[in-house]
Amino acid sequence: MVEKYHDHELFLDDANTLPLIIDFDHEPTAEDVAMLEREVGYEHEWNLPLIHAVAGRIAHDMILETTTLPGVVMLELDGILQVQNGDAAVVHEVDLAQQQTGYDGSGVTVAVIDTGIDSLHVGLDDHDDDNSTYDPKVIGFYDPVNNPDKTNGTEIQAYDDQGHGTHCAGTVAGTGAPTYEHAGMAPQA
Repeated sequence: MVEKYHDHELFLDDANTLPLIIDFDHEPTAEDVAMLEREVGYEHEWNLPLIHAVAGRIAHDMILETTTLPGVVMLELDGILQVQNGDAAVVHEVDLAQQQTGYDGSGVTVAVIDTGIDSLHVGLDDHDDDNSTYDPKVIGFYDPVNNPDKTNGTEIQAYDDQGHGTHCAGTVAGTGAPTYEHAGMAPQA
């Protein structure tokens, strides 16, 4: 990951340094931080003792040298990234499978046991993506963590307080709306 983005403008600051998590084979000490500062110009920001690491900035042209320092086992970019999944359908030949078999999920009911489902998500809110019709995709919902007493599946509107369940439901049965670029495996389920 660091190799791919070591010179990307999203991570580099004006001094051409990268935000990194530097993982050690032991809990880093003050001596380890001093070694990083001395050897590669490390700018220390955080100690991360639970994962045997420190976080700070290093010039992008010092990355390889950092990996050779005693005790350093891995470098990770330290930043907020957004996960994308736009090429999964191509990689797994989803379109080819649907074309060869004709399967689109029609008549199939799917259960997704995960963090929840955002039933208002545009790709999961109804079968035909026509909001003037009532044909919801999500027909039942149960949250044993936040609403364990609501057990009949229809007492509360489905929601997802983490996002992963919505992603999984979209992979399985999302219509792909509004652009229809990324429909699920069984968009009519």
